[in-house]
Amino acid sequence: MGQEWDVETLCNDCKSIIPDSINTSSHLTAIDLVRSYYHINNMTAPTFRIEYMYAATKSPNYMRKFLAETAAFRALCGEAAAKGVYLSDSMKDLLQKGGDFPADLAQSLIKLAKEDFPDPRKGSKCDWHEHADGLRCAKDDVEPYMTS
Repeated sequence: MGQEWDVETLCNDCKSIIPDSINTSSHLTAIDLVRSYYHINNMTAPTFRIEYMYAATKSPNYMRKFLAETAAFRALCGEAAAKGVYLSDSMKDLLQKGGDFPADLAQSLIKLAKEDFPDPRKGSKCDWHEHADGLRCAKDDVEPYMTS
């Protein structure tokens, strides 16, 4: 909805129940919660979630970018499913469908390789927010998921 109506706060704000395991000392947005949840649970984006998000949103979109980066991170830094199997059948199917995802994944693979493989689930949450007015977020509080 936030993208559809070009409303920055709808792109960022989250009206959900926040799990106790997530530090809520500062304002958290939907993307912050997803990044934290993925980090706490050592997850990267499953193919069905990537496919759903790409079907339900348009580009550019931070959630799309995050999901593509976690898929790239898993491909480059995760364990292979089996010896010599680096790409799941579901990921192959998604890539063959075309659309924006294959290019976004390629962009993420290149970015991760050139930037020494930063984990997209860690780091500044401000990097993942909409800033249409040009104002950056207040200085990040260091969240536990950002450092471990």
